[in-house]
Amino acid sequence: MQQTQADPLVDALVKGFRGQLRVLPLDILEQYRSNPQSVDASWREYFDRLSESRSRNETRTRAPDPNGPA
Repeated sequence: MQQTQADPLVDALVKGFRGQLRVLPLDILEQYRSNPQSVDASWREYFDRLSESRSRNETRTRAPDPNGPA
């Protein structure tokens, strides 16, 4: 069975919105990923913040590259 990688942006939307309200932000996220400039600035900022947070968390939890700088 193939495992899929968690998507923090989707996870944040699922936690932040309930029931049928999830559909709108998920649609906006899809639009944002296709063309960030096509969504309202407030949504763009929201998704940018979540993406930055994800990047910082991945950097902290990633094991050091054994071939990289010491």
